Amino acid sequence: MLSVRPVPAAAAAVSRSPSYDSFRAYIGERFRVYGGSGAREVVSLRLIEVSERHQDTHTETFSVRFQGPPARPLSNGVYTFEHPRSGTFELFLETAGSEADGLYYSAGFNLMVEDAARR
Repeated sequence: MLSVRPVPAAAAAVSRSPSYDSFRAYIGERFRVYGGSGAREVVSLRLIEVSERHQDTHTETFSVRFQGPPARPLSNGVYTFEHPRSGTFELFLETAGSEADGLYYSAGFNLMVEDAARR
């Protein structure tokens, strides 16, 4: 059973509000990933990068990059991610290359942001 630690303000739960800041708080950490051809299959992916954020008054765009084991490839698709502090959330992953140390996956975000004038 996973023990759940309190989530610091800087490490918001990704499941509640996927955002640039919520992902940046977990760089270097591992996520349990379920899905694919066998829904019970679990792969551990490490969040290795969050791209530069681009914002305007209506949108926030960025991407995240994960590294996985070389022997456990994932196909493009929606997977369930689980982390003891960030919660559980679904994410569409795309393959993003391979090297001797592992396979790489990315997910892109184009999020609507609240207009400050309407608050």
